[in-house]
Amino acid sequence: MLLQCPISLSQASLLTILLKTAGFSTLPRFTRENLGHVFILSQSNSARNLNMMKLHVSANSPYARKARIVVRELALEDRVEEQTVSGLEELKNIGPNAKIPVLITEDNVLLCESLIIVRYLNDLSGGTLLPSEQKELASCLQLESISSALLDSIFARSLETNQRKEDERSPKLLERERTRTKSCLDRLEALTVDFNKEVSLGGISIVCALGYANWRAPEDAWAEGRQNLKRYYDHFMDRDAFRDTTPIFNVN
Repeated sequence: MLLQCPISLSQASLLTILLKTAGFSTLPRFTRENLGHVFILSQSNSARNLNMMKLHVSANSPYARKARIVVRELALEDRVEEQTVSGLEELKNIGPNAKIPVLITEDNVLLCESLIIVRYLNDLSGGTLLPSEQKELASCLQLESISSALLDSIFARSLETNQRKEDERSPKLLERERTRTKSCLDRLEALTVDFNKEVSLGGISIVCALGYANWRAPEDAWAEGRQNLKRYYDHFMDRDAFRDTTPIFNVN
């Protein structure tokens, strides 16, 4: 596509920044002589896809779900392409930690761990998922850290029950993790009495952990007796980004 427009020198500087951010492959060289008629060749869709970031995920991973929600909330779908990983061998070829999510940036830099990926995408887009004010940031990270502990606890129990034969399971480990799960849920219930209805990393992490609990630990019935947490969960699940990334419960 060819664009033509007369602009000033100051506008030219701003336009260069905007075009680079938007993903144009060919940026114009501005001089005082050519400002009257500027021609810009835009990137084709096929060429643009080559420069897109790649987010390696699985449909049911709560860790990957954090990043998938962030991509949608920050409207980065045109810059981040989701690629579903088929198995462990493919994961080993993608990154050294053999876990998802993994983000390959436009500059071919590999980022592991959901929190690091979320931070990168938020900073890249100028998002507000991590508050800039120190007190608000601490509160947000408190929710994220407790939710991550909840998620890790449920994952440990799931691993023990699904990967080991019944006579090989550790009752001590399972009981310890059930206690940790309940402690995390009770703390989140207390912290969500009054809550900020704006999307943040804290809210995303809570929903991802509870969504995973619905799938892997339905016997916990986390919503029973926790009205604040249930209201919190329902509020964010009304948003497209959260609904569209809900785990598929019939897949192991």
